[in-house]
Amino acid sequence: MREKLLLNVYLAATLKTYEFLVPYDLTVGEAANLMARLLESKAGPYFSAPASAGLMLLGCDDAGRLLGEGETVRDYVSAGVLVNGRCVALV
Repeated sequence: MREKLLLNVYLAATLKTYEFLVPYDLTVGEAANLMARLLESKAGPYFSAPASAGLMLLGCDDAGRLLGEGETVRDYVSAGVLVNGRCVALV
């Protein structure tokens, strides 16, 4: 079984948080783009997926920090930046 991380993803357009299980081996850019496309189908007229989506940390001391889109989720888990249940914003 592939390792996965549970992220709480805040979407400002809907003022809601959604849960996603993200495989460790995806890059942040790939994960963000997949999330954006899925949320576009759920959020209807309130959100249109951008050509390139990203993730920004919420809460804690590093709030507002954008995650590098070329880094893997595993890289951020290994560094302790991403843990199960971490809140991020889709940007």
